[in-house]
Amino acid sequence: MKITKDMAIAEIIQKHPEAMDIMMKFGLYCIGCHVSAYESLEDGGKAHGMSDADVNRMIKEMNNAVNDNSALSVSKEALKKLREELKDSKNGLRISENGNKVIIVVKAEKDDIVLESGGIRIFIEKKSEENLKGKRLHFKDGDYFVE
Repeated sequence: MKITKDMAIAEIIQKHPEAMDIMMKFGLYCIGCHVSAYESLEDGGKAHGMSDADVNRMIKEMNNAVNDNSALSVSKEALKKLREELKDSKNGLRISENGNKVIIVVKAEKDDIVLESGGIRIFIEKKSEENLKGKRLHFKDGDYFVE
């Protein structure tokens, strides 16, 4: 589901927790406010002094960061590390799940599902797609893992 200006702030955070950092970057700190359950993203942004252009830029950035069609989400730490590792590459990250470990290859295979998260291309092995749905890619202690 695409994030729109008419969505309630609390709904966005519930469905896409990673959007919270982007909202705060734009100065929208009312995430825990009791009104966030009813206040639209547009109304919240304007109440905090954002212009229409600011609201639209924030929405665009959030939609680029989240991908509802993805089989998994990517933590902020993993995304940061991936950006470092792939900064000069036109390739992406290929995930082939093996338990909770992640096997990383930077080139897609023929039947891979191709996603984008935070500007990073992610290739998911077709047979791993169902097992990865609803999970999150993390980076900790030098390793990527899925939970």
